[in-house]
Amino acid sequence: MRDPSRRLYAESVFVRFRALPGSDEIGTPFAIEGLAKLLLRHRPRRIIEVGGGLGTLSQVILHHGHVAMSLTVLERNGWCGKRWEENLAAAVAGRCVFRL
Repeated sequence: MRDPSRRLYAESVFVRFRALPGSDEIGTPFAIEGLAKLLLRHRPRRIIEVGGGLGTLSQVILHHGHVAMSLTVLERNGWCGKRWEENLAAAVAGRCVFRL
């Protein structure tokens, strides 16, 4: 059974990032909800995100991750890297390593 609050969260993240330039290939609400569910169930200590893009999935990871979790994001596209930093500046606050 799907959790309505998780579904609403996924929809809100999708709507926020879908409105941004370059959002043609962001995660779907279903993928966002699934990632949130996995993070809550397994509580990983370390995550490496390859291809951070605009930051859609990074946002979900940082929102659902616990304090001791480490997130490393790799992005080779300079344009996406700048957008990622702009979109997640407040959420990151020392919780993430970002590499171009």
